[in-house]
Amino acid sequence: MLQFTSNKLINFSHTLSKIHKAALPNAVRFTLTDAAKDIKFKTLQKSSEQQFDVSKPSFFKKFSGYKAASGYNINNMRATAGMIKAQDSKSVASTKIAAQQTAGIVKDRSYIAAEKQRGKKGTLKKSYLDMIKKAPIVYDGGNYIKSAIEAKQKNRPLLVRKNGKGVLTKVKRINKKNPIVKTEILAGYEKDRDINLKTKRPFVINAAIESGRKLDSFFIKNAERQINRYK
Repeated sequence: MLQFTSNKLINFSHTLSKIHKAALPNAVRFTLTDAAKDIKFKTLQKSSEQQFDVSKPSFFKKFSGYKAASGYNINNMRATAGMIKAQDSKSVASTKIAAQQTAGIVKDRSYIAAEKQRGKKGTLKKSYLDMIKKAPIVYDGGNYIKSAIEAKQKNRPLLVRKNGKGVLTKVKRINKKNPIVKTEILAGYEKDRDINLKTKRPFVINAAIESGRKLDSFFIKNAERQINRYK
């Protein structure tokens, strides 16, 4: 919320309201938009790195966004910023990260990485991240060797499941004579698993607070632009 609390800001608002009917709404609208952009491009990334072990910084850049303020009624004017959904409707990672703001329950987290797929700080290894992005070859009965060969040839993980549970594996080697399949476990699997998060990670809220401290300077900049425009 933009509040004119200092004499300097109040004087600017009075000047703007006198020089042109659009001057004050323009200054407020651009100020709120500047704050939303500051969250998206600056403070959200910084805040996320403080709250998470970020293995891929581009994730928060890709799945965050802002919406500019609009209109001329300063009482109803607003700009927003935060995590957004991926264009791929099957990808829900960004919404699950956003849910950690207030802890609670994250729904439908099917895969939980195996211990060997985590680094020293709990960050996920690239081998796991690369494989988890690919649609797995699913084996839930039938010819296991055939499924393993397909997964190996297509460089995709093999999901071995039964009754809604199982493991996600990487096929490393296949001996067709015995036959023996050598695999590496990437993650445990359980369909529609809900995870109860106990720790809050208010990274968007903290980013908004930090960017909010710049509102006065954003308003002064935009007020001066409007004054120069209409004088």
